Amino acid sequence: MELNGDRRARRKDRTAQENGDVRSLASAEELDPWTAWAYKPRTISLLLVGACFLIWASGALDPENSSSGDIITSVKRGIWAMIAVFLAYCLLQAPSTILIRPHPAIWRLVHGMAVIYLVALTFLLFQEVEEEKTKAGLEMGAWQWRALLTTQGADISPTVIWSGKPDIFKGNISCMQRHGCKAMHAISIDPGASEVCHVGCDGDDVELKGLATCWNRDDARQFMKFLHPDLGVELPERSYGADCRIYVPENPTNRFKNVYDTLFDEFVPAHIFGWWGKAIMIRNQPLLWVLSIGFELMELTFRHMLPNFNECWWDSIILDILICNWFGIWAGMHTVRYFDGKTYEWVGISRQPNIMGKVKRTLSQFTPAQWDKDEWHPLLGPWRFIQVLTLCIVFLTVELNTFFLKFCLWVPPRNPLIVYRLVLWWLIAIPTIREYNSYLQDRKPEKKVGAFCWLSLAICIVELLICIKFGHGLFPNPMPKWLVIFWTSIGLALVISLAVWTWQLHQTIRRKQQ
Repeated sequence: MELNGDRRARRKDRTAQENGDVRSLASAEELDPWTAWAYKPRTISLLLVGACFLIWASGALDPENSSSGDIITSVKRGIWAMIAVFLAYCLLQAPSTILIRPHPAIWRLVHGMAVIYLVALTFLLFQEVEEEKTKAGLEMGAWQWRALLTTQGADISPTVIWSGKPDIFKGNISCMQRHGCKAMHAISIDPGASEVCHVGCDGDDVELKGLATCWNRDDARQFMKFLHPDLGVELPERSYGADCRIYVPENPTNRFKNVYDTLFDEFVPAHIFGWWGKAIMIRNQPLLWVLSIGFELMELTFRHMLPNFNECWWDSIILDILICNWFGIWAGMHTVRYFDGKTYEWVGISRQPNIMGKVKRTLSQFTPAQWDKDEWHPLLGPWRFIQVLTLCIVFLTVELNTFFLKFCLWVPPRNPLIVYRLVLWWLIAIPTIREYNSYLQDRKPEKKVGAFCWLSLAICIVELLICIKFGHGLFPNPMPKWLVIFWTSIGLALVISLAVWTWQLHQTIRRKQQ
């Protein structure tokens, strides 16, 4: 029986010979004459060209006329130059991945972009959450105050003056009726106020007292302004579950306004194209449905934290799972079957008989060189189940990070930074899935994950740490008790099932040995 890894290695070598991977060829004469120039190393020549470009861009030979006079502009130009130099190095010298289409250098460039993104996230992680404030009472950044209020009306908003522009007012505050001693809720947030924190109490003739702190996230948000000028402004989070009626009779213009607004939301095409891309990468329909239903469970779990996750039942079940996700998975699996059914016998461009054949062969360079039918086999054993479950957890965490990052750092959904991140993650995920599947099918006793797998996990972890650090105090509502019981039960059932499965497996092996 032939091992899958050996079969893939021979197929990769054969495909590399057709496409010109010089590391897999015995000699340069085997390359196609029309494309051989793109696969020959010219690192020294390109280094000299890059040095000339640096001389021109930096004004090294004419510093008097190249000075901008603005330190911020100079720092920005220097950072962009650093990024360009690093990407040029990765393009020429970084290790190649298992992907060779359309050119190995493309994936080396993606590797460099992933490293830059990881470094930028690490820099953002080390920014301060709170700034030093002027003390007004106690030490250690906390203040104690007391205010006796007698007003008419239900809403009372006494103000306490702090230094700086606070984003969150958090503390142990109590509101009590002076004559009834009845405790009521206390916290009200007004991040847009200039040097003012508002604390709200309901009722009249109340006593407001407590210990409070004011947090500030301007460091991280000011850094985001360098990436896009529209950032740094608080965003209204849309709640999709505010009105779950399908038919709205009091709206004369559109009695199906709720459904109409949800259908034409920007997340609908994102759902469809996203699941189409995931289906092409994962190529396993049951695993895709686990991820689809799993993300809806994540929305249900974190809806007390993000208003964006507060969806109606028909939006979550019908529109998301049964329409958008299903259509994306269906289209993606049809694409997988199309490429899986093709015969991959590549012929060089120079050997094409006519112009149309050469054009078609050139465009085919952007299609897969061969198509591997990935087999995940999550029920192969307990350890394989944990490995596939880890893939699902990382996948769902990356998707959740999208929503938590934009909420904590005030990035609107239509900002191009969101699109850039999703495109970068898509480019990173393509080789990551291939590397991870090859890692699972590798039979060697000692093995390690590929570079993209390592980078993907590192980026996911740092993104999660940013959400935790800069989300501190943004989510005052606790998780509902039934959710805690639900996930605790799921976790216990999973641990017990894996333990029983492992015990049965060991018993079977022991009986066979006896």
